[in-house]
Amino acid sequence: MASNMSTIGFVFASDDEFHDTMIRLVTEAREYHACPPGEYAIWRSRTGAEVWFHIEGTDAVGVNERAIAGLTPFYEGGHTTQLVITDIINRDGYNAFEGAFQAQVGGTGDDAGFPLVFDAVNFSAYRDRKLPARLRVRLTGFARELKAYQTEAEYYAAQTREPAFASKSFVPIGMFSSEPENAAGKQAPSSYAALTGRVREARMLENEATGRKFQWLSVESLEIPIDIVADPDVISGDVVEGATVEVISYLFGRIMD
Repeated sequence: MASNMSTIGFVFASDDEFHDTMIRLVTEAREYHACPPGEYAIWRSRTGAEVWFHIEGTDAVGVNERAIAGLTPFYEGGHTTQLVITDIINRDGYNAFEGAFQAQVGGTGDDAGFPLVFDAVNFSAYRDRKLPARLRVRLTGFARELKAYQTEAEYYAAQTREPAFASKSFVPIGMFSSEPENAAGKQAPSSYAALTGRVREARMLENEATGRKFQWLSVESLEIPIDIVADPDVISGDVVEGATVEVISYLFGRIMD
């Protein structure tokens, strides 16, 4: 079964292999971003794949008091989208470095546009930002299912339900099928999304840390271009330039402002 890690080429035979690889990668990190609970240490692949390590404490408290609290995989694509960030989303079980935002694509606040939720790899650095705020975000969908059709006509012919989603569509399904209630008794929407769109570019990449391949594609979806990464095991059809794709994914984003 695909995971967020396998989506960018991280597949391991055992927990020990996972642990040893992550320790090696955090020592190879060359970029650090300070945040209230400590800092993010970022390992970058030449493919664009990244791992954001959550490092508790700072150098001031001594190296023995610094620890890895967790990590988040990401893919640094080339598309930046203006979003109006409207709400902060905290989830039970997340550490202080992790969290998500609800945002609006197009319009301002409650005006015309459509909503989405994304998990922010640099969440802690923005969690205290006054909202709503218009910010630039790099969004990447980590696919759980990807179907490719050579033409738009083939896509429509394959649809068995009416009405079918348009060949360019975006549905934030995680906002309607929420996660379990948190400690405050509220349901936290997930970053799960369904989208369709046209493939602008596509490449099969190889994660040099594992030798495992993964698929990258740039998709022109409803109102926004978006990067998608996928474990080859979840792909059906040929992912080529000009194809129409149907994708179920989790959305991750990096706030750029």
